[in-house]
Amino acid sequence: LMIKIKKMNKKKKIFTSWPYLGKSEADSVKEVLTDGWLGSGEYVTRFENNIKKKLSLKNKYVTSIKTGSDAIKIALCLANVKPGDEVILPSLNFLGAAQAVMILGAIPVFCDVDLETLTVNEKLIAKMISKKTKAIISVDYSCAISPVRKIKNICGKKIRVIHDAAHSFYSKEDKKYIGNNSDICMFSFDPLKSLTCIDGGALILNTRKEYIQSRKLRQLGF
Repeated sequence: LMIKIKKMNKKKKIFTSWPYLGKSEADSVKEVLTDGWLGSGEYVTRFENNIKKKLSLKNKYVTSIKTGSDAIKIALCLANVKPGDEVILPSLNFLGAAQAVMILGAIPVFCDVDLETLTVNEKLIAKMISKKTKAIISVDYSCAISPVRKIKNICGKKIRVIHDAAHSFYSKEDKKYIGNNSDICMFSFDPLKSLTCIDGGALILNTRKEYIQSRKLRQLGF
């Protein structure tokens, strides 16, 4: 029996998830390749406009970024995070967020999570804020939306709150799509996410000034 099971395991793999990419996706890629514009062209602008429309982002600005991790890094730059500053983020996290903090020369400060939601525990954050705290990254986990607005009320106007909604695209909170209630919000579109463009990300911003700055930062200052 054991020999039979081993033979079956070699022949058949059971995947926990599988990407759904149909004919329309393949046709769209072919259309882009045929068009010949392989950088941030018309299709990227159309994608950004569709995000804004689909998520009902009134008075918001959308910038596409090449990865979710880069979106976090640019968000930290917009929050004016400098070397020596502290950034609070949940201990249960993807390593890209802590790496982004460290790349800027800042110090990641890890906060424990709520045992029920597994998102960052805002009650603990209040005790961890110091004079060096420049930003807080609040991460959505599984089906739980992180307490972004509660954190914002705790830290006030001086500390920027970055909403890491990498896994929450097209989710809702209080009947509004994620991205509407945040100071700075980021999405990820890598192969593990509900919406994928193989690799990519996006920032949702409140001001035109930060929108323009984000587009310069994504393109090496241009």
